[in-house]
Amino acid sequence: MNATSQSKAPVIAPKQTAATMEAKPAPVEPRPLGELLNAISAILRRYVVFPLQEQANVIALWVVHTWLIDAFDYTPYLNVFAAAKRSGKSRVLEVLELLCRNPELTQSGSSAALIRSIDEAKPPTFLLDEVDGIFGKKNDAEAENTRRFLNAGFKRGAKFLRCVGQGAALEAKKFPAFCAKALAGIGRCLPDTVLDRSLPIELERQPREKKAERFREREVRPVVEPIRAELEALSHQPGLIDTLRASRPMLPEQLNDRAQDICEPLLAIADLAGDSWPEKTRDALVKLYGQEEDEDKGVKLLAAIRDVFDETGEDKLATRQLLDALIAIEDGPWALMFEDALKHDKVQTAASKLARILKDYRKPDGERLKPHKIRIGDETVQGFYRADFERAWARNLHNSSPVPNPSGTSGTLEQDPSFTREKACSASGEADWNTSGTVDYPRENAKCSTVPAVPPTIKKGAATLPKSPFPDVSDEEWAEYESRFNASKLVYPGGWLRFRDAADFAEFWGGEPPLPETCAGLHDSPSREDLESCLDTLSCSRSLADEPDGFYYHWTRHVARCRDCQEAEWIAQGFEVVNGFPWGDWSLTTAERIAEQKKNALEELARWEQRQQERLVAEARALFYATPATH
Repeated sequence: MNATSQSKAPVIAPKQTAATMEAKPAPVEPRPLGELLNAISAILRRYVVFPLQEQANVIALWVVHTWLIDAFDYTPYLNVFAAAKRSGKSRVLEVLELLCRNPELTQSGSSAALIRSIDEAKPPTFLLDEVDGIFGKKNDAEAENTRRFLNAGFKRGAKFLRCVGQGAALEAKKFPAFCAKALAGIGRCLPDTVLDRSLPIELERQPREKKAERFREREVRPVVEPIRAELEALSHQPGLIDTLRASRPMLPEQLNDRAQDICEPLLAIADLAGDSWPEKTRDALVKLYGQEEDEDKGVKLLAAIRDVFDETGEDKLATRQLLDALIAIEDGPWALMFEDALKHDKVQTAASKLARILKDYRKPDGERLKPHKIRIGDETVQGFYRADFERAWARNLHNSSPVPNPSGTSGTLEQDPSFTREKACSASGEADWNTSGTVDYPRENAKCSTVPAVPPTIKKGAATLPKSPFPDVSDEEWAEYESRFNASKLVYPGGWLRFRDAADFAEFWGGEPPLPETCAGLHDSPSREDLESCLDTLSCSRSLADEPDGFYYHWTRHVARCRDCQEAEWIAQGFEVVNGFPWGDWSLTTAERIAEQKKNALEELARWEQRQQERLVAEARALFYATPATH
């Protein structure tokens, strides 16, 4: 064979064997979401002793949310804390490092490093340990920078502005701040504003009789790796992100507005998981937040004053009476605050301290909450009426009501779309879910059967629609609302819709029409003749963007009002406004409702006088039998 033939000879590749071939991993098929959550919760409880089962369940949902964070506008922070060392705080973060998406575990970490570590296309999950070392120092610039970074980063699209470069090349640059974060430290070390964005997970030292399995990463990683592979496969499921983005889960009313925002991703995931997860997740969140002490001294004081009025049954109390009752509360801070002054007969000092705390709240008429002259028996003293506190109680204290047992969520696959369109209240007087995803609480003797609500049986595109439930909304207007919005908002009396903020408004209307900049006031109110005592609200021009309690918008007249103006109109029309909802028989005329109110007030006054008479008789009888007989 010559050289030419040799050069053209075919090259035979060596035979590939199983040992030489690179094995391609088989595609992972995640198990049902509910089972996956159970597995994550079991892993957490295997290596950490949680005081509450609910804590492991909430953290499991949080882990899944890190993989599906693209679906959500908010991310809840995890605040893992304990009163003492060796309680499992760092262990929680070590387990999360093996489970979460793109984990970044670090002890503390400077604000500059954190800011420059976020990639919007591939957001990390920050696991920050020993945060008590950051926030334990007062007036520390680094702690303040970290606080601002954390405050901004819970909401999608948040940017952190910083100067970069040197000398003449110095320029401002916006750094992304949105990503999932878990924070661990000793004690309640986080600033209030960061706590407000966090899920509280309080740990304790594990008891001797119940110990967690020893954590060795080299042994744990093979156990956790299959679950992590399922989570990654879950995050790539077609349509899942869009489904979660469109979901509107029921939000427990026991939680405040901020807590509802940050818990919404976990509730959407729980509703998608089905089985018992929707119910136990809502129970868990209410329980965890319920254990948190409200650090707001004013809110605590309002709650204590409400308890005093409830226990005494009085409609007015002298300031001294109120202070004595507050001091008598065993588990409150009021003895430390007021008792010393009263012991030294410095009643005015204690009263001034009480007034300073209460002045930040307002009475139903809009005036600052402060003591005024009241008559008790034959004496005129400084004090408070119970009615003075009604507005402050309604706006700052949350009712504790059992959480409903939901079975689905609007916008989630395989769920009942009518679930978020339940009636506003029930005949039993229990709290019921309304169509905006919150709970309305009927007042005692409220006529729940007559409160308007979106009919739960209406479907979009239905051939036949029921008649309008409102006297001032025509059948045609009601049909237009139903066909366009599919009853996704509760309609308040008069055809008003309530929105949390400008973002909620834009989401509902799709950008059209634009939100008015200021409140329209009450110039067009049908009850204007009854509002002469509210002349300031007639010409209201408050900025709607600055309204902390949301605003109302009329869906046919396209005017917006702040909450105070709208509530003033409803009050003038004879409604009793509680938590932003007008209670009363909306089928009656204004005059009939006001007459009904006066009748109920007179009956309540008669009952109160009867109770007072019975109390006086009982006191006289007790005094008579306690006095020794004289001969």
